[in-house]
Amino acid sequence: VDTAAAINTASFDDIFALAEAFPHLVHSVYTTKQYAPLCLSCIVKTDSTIVTSDLKHVFECKLPYKTAEGDPCTIMFVAGKDVSVNLILSLPFLKATRSNIDLGDGVVESNLLDITPWHITFKSA
Repeated sequence: VDTAAAINTASFDDIFALAEAFPHLVHSVYTTKQYAPLCLSCIVKTDSTIVTSDLKHVFECKLPYKTAEGDPCTIMFVAGKDVSVNLILSLPFLKATRSNIDLGDGVVESNLLDITPWHITFKSA
């Protein structure tokens, strides 16, 4: 959960491992053949002074939920090999799912999706 992130972001290694373990959840994978890579800064693992990385893959994953119109829901994550966190849910996603963030109890609850609240793991970038 990152209340300042503008896009759902993931470590390529982590999301690729999930895609391999649960291929039925993968809707699509996009590469730089379909779009220009995005440049990410701040949450990049590096041994040098360079703190940016190109994100060259997008994973679109199926969710077990439907929209109000009955259409299936998916979520997209832009992914890169140098991303230092496993996954970030962006502010637009949290707003779209009408989620509440309870920082005191460290949980997120969606008022739109029929799921149990999930716990937040606090880490510094």
